[in-house]
Amino acid sequence: MRAAIVRLREAVFGVPRGLVLAAIDAPRLTMWSWIAVSITLASTLLRLDLDTSTSTFLDQSSPAWAVYQHSLDQYGGDEFIVVALEASEPFARETLVEIESLTSAMESLPGVRRVDSLSTVPLIRAGPEGELILDAALEDGVPESAAELDRLVRDLERDPIAKDSLFSQDGRLFAINVVLDETIYGDRTQIVAAIENLMHDRESYASGVPLFRTKVNSRTYIEVLIFVPITLLLVAIVVGFAFASLRPISIPLAVGAAGSLAAVGGMSVSGVALSLSTMVLPSILLALGCAYSMHVLTAGQGISERGPLGLAIGRVAKPVALSGMTTAIGFLAMASVRIVAIQQLAVFGALGVLVLTAASLSLAPALIVLRPIPERRSIFGDWIRARLRPLVVHVTNRHRTPALGIWAVGLSLFLFGVFALRVSTDIIVWFPKGSEIRDDYEVLREELSGISPVNVVVHALGDAVVTEPRAIEALDSLARYLEAQPEIGKALSVADPLRSVHGVFAAEEAGMLPGSRQLNEQYLVLLESVEYMDDVITGDRSGANMLLRANDNGSDRLVALGERIDRWWAQNRPEDFGVETTGLMYEFGRSEEQIAWGQAAGLSIALISIGVVLLLILRVPKSALVALVPNAVPLVITFGAMGLAGIPLDAATVCLGSLALGIAVDDTIHVMTGYTDRRKAGEKPLMALDGCMEHVLPALVFTTVSIIVGFAVLALSQFTLIRNLGLVTSGLVFLCLLADMFLLPPLLLLADRKSS
Repeated sequence: MRAAIVRLREAVFGVPRGLVLAAIDAPRLTMWSWIAVSITLASTLLRLDLDTSTSTFLDQSSPAWAVYQHSLDQYGGDEFIVVALEASEPFARETLVEIESLTSAMESLPGVRRVDSLSTVPLIRAGPEGELILDAALEDGVPESAAELDRLVRDLERDPIAKDSLFSQDGRLFAINVVLDETIYGDRTQIVAAIENLMHDRESYASGVPLFRTKVNSRTYIEVLIFVPITLLLVAIVVGFAFASLRPISIPLAVGAAGSLAAVGGMSVSGVALSLSTMVLPSILLALGCAYSMHVLTAGQGISERGPLGLAIGRVAKPVALSGMTTAIGFLAMASVRIVAIQQLAVFGALGVLVLTAASLSLAPALIVLRPIPERRSIFGDWIRARLRPLVVHVTNRHRTPALGIWAVGLSLFLFGVFALRVSTDIIVWFPKGSEIRDDYEVLREELSGISPVNVVVHALGDAVVTEPRAIEALDSLARYLEAQPEIGKALSVADPLRSVHGVFAAEEAGMLPGSRQLNEQYLVLLESVEYMDDVITGDRSGANMLLRANDNGSDRLVALGERIDRWWAQNRPEDFGVETTGLMYEFGRSEEQIAWGQAAGLSIALISIGVVLLLILRVPKSALVALVPNAVPLVITFGAMGLAGIPLDAATVCLGSLALGIAVDDTIHVMTGYTDRRKAGEKPLMALDGCMEHVLPALVFTTVSIIVGFAVLALSQFTLIRNLGLVTSGLVFLCLLADMFLLPPLLLLADRKSS
């Protein structure tokens, strides 16, 4: 059995070397085969779409998603765009006239279900004879006389529905709420463009989830076009410095391009659109292509004969292949999250890594045969060998214990920060401060009642109906409780119009709710013509919907809000009625929490899987553990630093654990295999380390710089979550390089001494 396992292991690990030798024997065939594959993949890019919806970021496998879908069927879509006009003075006549015309224009737009404004939302009040009036405030136009306008303003200021929803406290900001249809998967670009065109040259603000989606989509396309050429340029500069020649530059770029085309082309063929999650792949894969091929280029530099070239590159073939395997594992570990957008990033990222690994072991050697790399000493390479290598060996030999102590102290200090780390995502902070979309959001949040929709659905159990006074009173009490919460700007339910109507017919009970089910039913009959009533109660009276406007989009706060609602209802609810929190922003926040905490499981999967791979390579459990330590320690330090600095894990940075582990362990594999091979050849530990670093360290430094470049380019993003991913991962990869130089070697020699 053991002999069979050994033969299988040798056969598997013989594949990378076989690829290298086959490419060197037939370089032109190999090159043209890759060109044909690349052209085929490039031709599919014409069919690649951009993802304009948030649906791929939603957890559609959870029972909570079914609740949201059911609420859409019962109460209609909850996506809306807020457009706010600023008046020169409170209730300025010219602004009210503009509201009339804009409301009419927006109602005619395709995909618009309803427009709520002072021109359409009924202002519930009593007429001169005590009759019920349900006309909108501006239904008959703007009052001509100042007295009539003053009377209208007084009625509006007493109205609990319009105030803070349709106009601000000071009467200078007026909202037009464009409520969209139920199609959450649809393209909102045309609606957003039409509204922006209507508001052109007007003093106004606009916000809402559809607007966020559209802006994310357009910016994603721009950033992909920016990031790829910048990454290509920076990678070319790194390669040029590494080899002191322009000749090798085309090889890592070709390898990276093959991986990028495989990932993006695979998405196009599969009908998967490019989204905010997958837009980072081209830059990352270009950098990884440079990193992997760098080892091949270093091994083949100055060799023109095929036989010696095959031997030289064959020695690095196994660690390159294993590096690709661990990085692919790092990507695939993210697929444990039940979010389509993250699963797409995981699958197509892993596909791209595997393809560029194959290209590093076949296309790169073939191009070296056709165009040999001259033997030129790089100034930077010489400095690494002459200065950095002796420093690594000296620290390992003379200061091993202090070096390990420094890492241990750093780990202990930052370990406390890990426990302070929190998960929080907020779609609005994806946009930087000073951007129009974020500034508009802040104005609307401060002046109006919040714009992020959350729904609280109350459903009757058994034969009960929600028009029973105890159900209406519970809804109203819950609304008052929620409006006292800092993240809620306004809470509206069926209790609000019922109270207003009751005040008309029972003036002595103004401000009170009707006291019987019969009265509630009678008032609802009178309110049948009011369109928004379908948003707050079902026709069969089996359910009621409370409309919340949140002014805090943080996923942790929204999820906590849902938990508080459940606790309140459990303590105060009437019998025969249940409650569920839902809505687009709530689902988005819940999914972001799922992404974040799901990545903890993904990191565990990556750690175990990579540990198994290292065990298969090194065969000794102690050696596999030693290889994991210099990658796990920087992860803990990075997460701890984020916790101490108050930087939360968001939808992007939460992915860096398994992803960075898969990438960073690549350098460790090269050091471990180089050191182990020399020890097997009979060299003493310190000599084996010195010889390993002489050969491996320059490539390690340049590959790390390449990867840092690929992630650092993301720091140019206008999306803060992508920018954070680039900056934090760049820092983490650099920290892993330091660990491979000043933590791994002392551990290697310490473990080696104990073994012997």
